[in-house]
Order: sequence, then structure tokens, then C-alpha cells
Amino acid sequence: TCAAAMEKWPDTWSGLTYDCWGSEEIGGSAVTCLSSHGTLDMSGALGHSCNLYFAKLANDIGAGDLQKKAEAMGFNKTIDFSSIEIAQSELHLEGANANELAWAGIGQHTLLANPYHMMTLMGAIAHEGRYVQPRLTGDTGLFAGLGGENSRDLLSSVQAANLKSMMRSNVVNYYGDYLFPEGLNVCAKTGTGEVGETKDPNCWMVGFCDNSQYPIAFAVVVEDTNNSLGDAGGVVSAVLAVLSGG
Repeated sequence: TCAAAMEKWPDTWSGLTYDCWGSEEIGGSAVTCLSSHGTLDMSGALGHSCNLYFAKLANDIGAGDLQKKAEAMGFNKTIDFSSIEIAQSELHLEGANANELAWAGIGQHTLLANPYHMMTLMGAIAHEGRYVQPRLTGDTGLFAGLGGENSRDLLSSVQAANLKSMMRSNVVNYYGDYLFPEGLNVCAKTGTGEVGETKDPNCWMVGFCDNSQYPIAFAVVVEDTNNSLGDAGGVVSAVLAVLSGG
């Protein structure tokens, strides 16, 4: 949703502000947030994971432009990983009303996200917007180069730089840089995937290290929990500590 806003308003997206007072009717039904955040810009909304900001932003972007940007970034497309079959991430906004579009802009509604796809998106943000084909390391060494084909742009280099800056701000200003090994300059975003009925959600953390010695992109999903930062973030922290020796 952030990238779609950057595409639609390349010169003014950073100044977009919306109000969040905890709950608001959009399209005939309430969209709720976990807190009342007041007036936020995009960077603040990303750090606070503000539902109402992105609900309103998605409706201002419009279903067509949001769908177009999502597909440019790999939704509804097949991504390869050696001989392993990878399910597509899916987003279908045809006929969505304002309330459904609001929830889709947050990452809910009927949206389905594949962790492998999210990892490649993180790699693209770290790599100036270019897709990097993931590979199994085998005996070549853990950080033996990016490898694979880098021929596709998932987003522009400017959009990638903007997203990288905001994701770094998430860690520095909201999550805490102390959670990760020193010097890795982790850029990240937490997430919550509702699964319906009476089940607890799936909690996420996606991101990458902005460090040339450790070109690591990651996507962690922990099922049946309400603590993205503690549970998914804890897995990220532990794995990065092992990989970096820190």
C-alpha cells in the first residue's frame, strides 16, 4: 500500500496524513485499530501499524491502482524456487467495496501472502527494487553472493529506498535496535494475519539486514499468537545472532 501511494503521488506521498481515533465507519462497517493514534504521516503509521491510516490510504489510492502495484510486486504470479512449487500470493480487488478495500489495504480481507514471496520482496527493497532469485546455499558458503537472475524490477529504486528508510525507522524508533545483533542495521515490519473463527492470528516479521557483509532477507511466521514483535521478532533475533556470531 505504501508503494502504491509512492507510485500514484511520487512527489507528495510523504506528506499524506490521516486521523486515527480507534474506530471509524468506512463503507458502511467499522474499521478498527488497536489504539487511537491521532494524526499520522506514512512513516508514523507504518511504525504504529495503524489500521485506519492504511484503510483510508487504500481508498484514496483506489482498487485499480492498488491491484496494479500489487501485481507488479509479485501478487497473483508464480515465483520459482528450484524444483519446489511455490503457491502464489493472491490479491483480488475486483468489485471490492470501500470497506473491503480498506481491509485489503491493511493486509486483510481476502488477501493471501506467501512467506517466500514476502522474503523476495524484502530482498528487492534491499537491492534497489530488483528481484533476486533465492537459492539454497549448499556448499558454496552462506554469503557467496546474490546469485540467480536479477532481471526484474519489483519496484523502482526510489520506492525501494523510501521503504528501506521507513522500515529502518520502524526498528530504531518503534521496535528497538537492541533486539538484533549490533551493526546489522535491521529494517523490518511486523504483521498480523487474521485466520478467522476463534483462532489466534498468525504473526509475522519480515525484513532484511542493511549490511553488505550479511545480505540476509527474512520472512518469519509464527502461528496462533498475538505477539508479532516478541514471537516472530524473537525468531529473527535468534537466527541473526547465530548467522552473524553476534
